[in-house]
Amino acid sequence: MKNVDQLPFGFRLPELGDEVAVEIHNFLQIVIQIYEARYGEEIDRYYETICEDYIAATSTVTTLTDPPR
Repeated sequence: MKNVDQLPFGFRLPELGDEVAVEIHNFLQIVIQIYEARYGEEIDRYYETICEDYIAATSTVTTLTDPPR
């Protein structure tokens, strides 16, 4: 068993049998697929925006007259 003491807020997962763990895993994957199908464009836009903001904030402006470094 993995170290459950590192889960957030002291949250502990119950012990599950193999079949039950797989059923829950499959269910959660289906939920994520449905969620991404519905909200994928919004998620992509969000990450694209924060990526562009990060690039803009960390990049330096160079001109053609600047010598290479």
